[in-house]
Amino acid sequence: MERLNRGNINGVIREYYKKVQGIRIPVPLDDKVVFIKALKRDPLESGPYPKVSFFESGNRILSDLVLLYGVKYLLTRGAVAGVRLPYQEYDVLLGIEDGYDVRTSIGKNTLIGEGFNVSKSYFQTKKRDVIKKLQGEDVTHRIIIFNADAVKDPGYYSLKSTPSMLFLPINFLEK
Repeated sequence: MERLNRGNINGVIREYYKKVQGIRIPVPLDDKVVFIKALKRDPLESGPYPKVSFFESGNRILSDLVLLYGVKYLLTRGAVAGVRLPYQEYDVLLGIEDGYDVRTSIGKNTLIGEGFNVSKSYFQTKKRDVIKKLQGEDVTHRIIIFNADAVKDPGYYSLKSTPSMLFLPINFLEK
C-alpha cells in the first residue's frame, strides 16, 4: 500500500516509471510463435511485477498508472465533476491486492474507489462489476478511475458523477 499526497505523488510516479523502464524482454524475436508464447507465459524477472508474464505485467502496469495519475488529479484539483473532495492523502493498492484500490477518510467523510485500464469492448462489464463492489460500504464518496480511451465520450461520465459515485477518466499518456 502506498500513502500518496501532494508532497510525494510525483516522486512515486517517477520511481514507478523507472521500474517499468527496467523491464527486460529476454526473448529472441526470430521465432514469432516462441516470442508470443513468452509474452503470454514466461515470467519477466524484472520490472514492478517480475514473477508474471509481459502480458499480465502490462495489464497491471496500465491499471497502476491509471490509479497513480487519477490520485494525482485528485490531489492537485481537489474535485471531480464539480464535486469538492476534502481529502489530502490517499491509500492506494497497486497490482492485485485485496481491498479497495483507493481509500481515504477525514472526519466523517470517507472515499473508496477502484481503478482500472480496460479495452472498450470490456468497459461496461468491468464498470458494472466495480459499481457492485463499491456498493458494499456506507461511505460519503465512491470513485471509479479508468482509462479515458475505454469510452467514446469521457465527458459523459463526468456528467454522470454524483458525490456517491464519481467517474474519473484518465489519460496518463498526456502528462
